[in-house]
Order: sequence, then structure tokens, then C-alpha cells
Amino acid sequence: MPRSKSNILSPDSDTMHGLALTGTVIDRTRRMVPRDNPTTEIVTYTVQDSNRRKFFVDDYAPDGYHDINSTVSFPVYIKAYIRKNGEPSYTLNVQKSEPIRGERF
Repeated sequence: MPRSKSNILSPDSDTMHGLALTGTVIDRTRRMVPRDNPTTEIVTYTVQDSNRRKFFVDDYAPDGYHDINSTVSFPVYIKAYIRKNGEPSYTLNVQKSEPIRGERF
């Protein structure tokens, strides 16, 4: 059963900040990584904007899933990398709030 997810909001308001991808979820896939010892789920959403352009965004270790045909506004970051053939490329990834690593003082 799909679980609803919330977007990242600023701590003191109800608005998102930074880069956002807004549109309609038209497809989703999931896979486990790494292949030899799967430990993390990655959901890839295909999001279509109002101009019918399609974007692919990866959600690492999701808390839930967005339904097909639902309208979303993902806070995203761009991850640049070099492909095995040497060509530059990028992925869009859902921005998560940072986990607390230890005690704040």
C-alpha cells in the first residue's frame, strides 16, 4: 500500500527553498543497490511538467511513495558525475533533510 510523503519545508515556514521540480508523476521504478549486496532502495520518478517535458528524479531510501498521476514538488539537488565512457552527466536527486549526527551543543 503506497505511503504518502511530505516535502522538505523550511523550519520556520510552510514554503520550500532552493531548487524544486514540479509536475505530475507519470511513472516510477525501484531498484536496490549495490547489486552484489542490496542495502538501499532507490525509487526513480518520471515527472512531466506543464510543457510535457519529462524529468527523472531519484529518491534514495524513501520513507514512502508518490502515486502515479499525483502532482508533486520535489526539492532537488543536481549530482554531476563522469560516465564510464568519460562523458559528463548528471542526475536529479530528492533533497532530504540532514540526519542528526550526534548531539548538538
